[in-house]
Amino acid sequence: MGNLFIYLCRRLAIFAKSVFFSLLTMFFLILSAEADNKYSPQTNLKNYALSTCLSQGYQNKEIKEDAAAAARGYLEFGDYSLAAHTAARELGKTFLDKQYGSQSGAPMTLAKYIDFYHSQQLDKLVKEFKDKRDD
Repeated sequence: MGNLFIYLCRRLAIFAKSVFFSLLTMFFLILSAEADNKYSPQTNLKNYALSTCLSQGYQNKEIKEDAAAAARGYLEFGDYSLAAHTAARELGKTFLDKQYGSQSGAPMTLAKYIDFYHSQQLDKLVKEFKDKRDD
């Protein structure tokens, strides 16, 4: 009986995490779908970077697809070069590769996304590619 309870708790935790990230992704999609883009080109690039990071960091198909769709929207709205978008996506991978420790042993993937979005490295990349066009 105890093993069944533990199994059910774990399955419920996985389901809750999937629902949370689906809602988070839908939030980003709603923001990207607005007809008038309220974000600066710099913020669009950072939103793109976060969306691509989300699509790479989780195995859940729905989350991956939603995040990829949001990324495509930010790419479409963006004024930055393809090289800037590629660099942002690659930088996100480096944050996902970082090892975060937690007392519970949880992977802390969401913390990686938040740290990435607010990182000096991403801010530097945004400034570095400002007003640069693809050759």
